[in-house]
Amino acid sequence: MYNSEQQTESLDAPRQLAEKGDAEAQYKLGTCYYKGIDIEPNAEEAFKWFVTAAKRKQLEAMFRLAHCYEKGIGTKSSQAKAIHWRYWAMNRMPSNPNDAYDSMETPMCGRIKVRKGGKYGFVDMKGHLVIPTEYDWAGSFDHIKLYGKWYIASPVSVQQRKWLIDSNNQPITSPIDIDKQYFIINDKLWVKQEQGYALVNLKWETLLQTDYQYIVNDRIHRPENVFLVKKQDYFGAIRVCDNNREQIILPF
Repeated sequence: MYNSEQQTESLDAPRQLAEKGDAEAQYKLGTCYYKGIDIEPNAEEAFKWFVTAAKRKQLEAMFRLAHCYEKGIGTKSSQAKAIHWRYWAMNRMPSNPNDAYDSMETPMCGRIKVRKGGKYGFVDMKGHLVIPTEYDWAGSFDHIKLYGKWYIASPVSVQQRKWLIDSNNQPITSPIDIDKQYFIINDKLWVKQEQGYALVNLKWETLLQTDYQYIVNDRIHRPENVFLVKKQDYFGAIRVCDNNREQIILPF
């Protein structure tokens, strides 16, 4: 549930800067609408601010705008416009001096994933290495919400262990066995186990053990602490209370 007064306060500064023509603030505001950060998600508003920032040559906005055109997010799908914006964005990517890296991916949240000698790291928007190429695998950075707090995070792994790091290479979660399946569902961290899904904290300690076969991630409505679940081929809904106990609100 979003509080309108908190929305206004938290987005006041970037909105004022965006309306004055600050491209970084325009991209940030578009991202807030796109991801639902401190405000209800709104694809049309996100698209509008991505367009404004992209026209001011904000690199991440250009890539995001290409994605919006490709997928029809907040606008009518147009593969031609997607190709146009991706082309111009690629031409503004930081250089790879002396072929220092085997590959460079598109920027996400101010970080660009690079690969060198089979190891992964990240450079900033100027091409400076800010996270060493020390990981066996890395995802891309994105905004995620965990237990009420927003993070800029990427999954990484080394030697059969994986965890989440922030954009300064600090751990968000403790390491976990690479074969463990985990999911972020409605801002909660769940691990899939043989007996059912378990709600865990950032240290992977069990807060609530369930026998549910499936838990649905409602990416559209994102109801607070409410989860659609499946048990013995029947669907129902539960609420996770403040004491990490479950309450059945829709019988199976």
